Amino acid sequence: MPRDAKPLDSPEWPTNYRLHLEGLSKVKLGKDLTLDFEKQGVHDIAVEHPEKGAPVLRVWEDGKLVRGPEEVPSLRDSGAKSFPDAGPGLGGDFTAMSRFETTGDGTLFSVCPPAGNWEPQSKALFIRDGKPVYDIGWLGEMTGGPAVNDGKTHVVVLTVKDGTARLMLDGKEVAEEASLSNPDKKGHVFKVGRAAPDFGGDFEKGRILEVKVWKRALPGNEIGLLFKKEGKGANTPDFNHVPDAGRTPVIDGGPGGVPAWVQRDHSPIGAAWNDATLAEGKT
Repeated sequence: MPRDAKPLDSPEWPTNYRLHLEGLSKVKLGKDLTLDFEKQGVHDIAVEHPEKGAPVLRVWEDGKLVRGPEEVPSLRDSGAKSFPDAGPGLGGDFTAMSRFETTGDGTLFSVCPPAGNWEPQSKALFIRDGKPVYDIGWLGEMTGGPAVNDGKTHVVVLTVKDGTARLMLDGKEVAEEASLSNPDKKGHVFKVGRAAPDFGGDFEKGRILEVKVWKRALPGNEIGLLFKKEGKGANTPDFNHVPDAGRTPVIDGGPGGVPAWVQRDHSPIGAAWNDATLAEGKT
């Protein structure tokens, strides 16, 4: 197993990955795509999410490319979802966090109309020009910190207490703004991965790994826990959504089991591994 490889039960899969399998197996990559390896041997699957266009699939058997590069639009699944009955809002005091990876822009979470355009009292935390931004419609916004559109995993925490909003990124405070708070508007709903059609943009060039919301402003020591061990040490949130659960391939092994591992694809987007590279076990 290469040094940077992870076991299949790893809680966090990279956006662009190589899946290595040995022996008979069936791999469900998405709801509309299943690969059935009916022969013994070594199988490698690469899934890449380019900056533009649909995800790209490649498949090798015993080091020989047998499928792809092939665009597979059905593998684009950012985890976007609306929660009309979820309850958590972004009015008053609250703490919200998101763990994500992206190569572009788009909304992490929002509270806004279930349909239609952006309007007053709508709220969204989104990535714009690679940087996190918190905006309240017709009231104001704040932004700060380094760019996060590098494909790596990042954690952003937004907290509001007594009207003052603070934005923290990967354990460091990057923005603070007084009087950046107002009540949620009746009829607005909580969304993950999207806001309004005319604002924020859908989260399409990466993965939202998790969104948590607490209906209170967490103290500093609890906020610090959100940046460690995937936030498992923090108190139970009022809302917890893990939209990437359906993105991890489902693997059904045949007789003899399936020795397997996954690793991040370090090759440039759109670049195929050649047969010799795979045969030598390099990445």
